[in-house]
Parts: sequence; structure tokens; C-alpha cells
Amino acid sequence: MAGLEAGVWEDFPARKRLIPEITPTVLSGYNSVLGKSSGADVTGGMLTKITSMLALAEKVQGLEILVFSGQEPGALRNALLGENTGTLLHC
Repeated sequence: MAGLEAGVWEDFPARKRLIPEITPTVLSGYNSVLGKSSGADVTGGMLTKITSMLALAEKVQGLEILVFSGQEPGALRNALLGENTGTLLHC
């Protein structure tokens, strides 16, 4: 999931602590920070995105989703090469 942010932030909007990994078992611990947005977000915000992607990962064995910045030069290439440069979602 390439977006504006480098991944999922534990301390949004300060953006100092990136969450390296989110699984369904730890998701509830991040609910309070995942609902925030820096502006209008018609997609439902980060919580909706993360919840939807984890539900998909639960259905597709071995699926991993990476949330990373699509604005960083080389980030897409790095993600396709398997480098975890953002927040990894999996079951």
C-alpha cells in the first residue's frame, strides 16, 4: 500500500515512531492512533485500511501487506524486492 506516509505511525501526527509490524493480535493496541488523519480522508482513515488488509491477510495464507511511502525515491522498487521499509501487515 503505497501512500503519503512512510508507514503506520505509533505517534501520529508527530511521526517519530514507525510501527514496524501489525498483526491481528496487536491491532487493538493501536486503535487509538490509527483513527487519526492529517486531513480529509475519504477512504476511512488508516484504521479502516489496516483492518481491511488484515482481514484479507487472514483469508489468504502467507499474504503480507507493506504500508510505505510512494513518494520516497526507490521505495516501490525496494518493496517489490522484499525490503520492509514501512509497516508490515500479516497474520
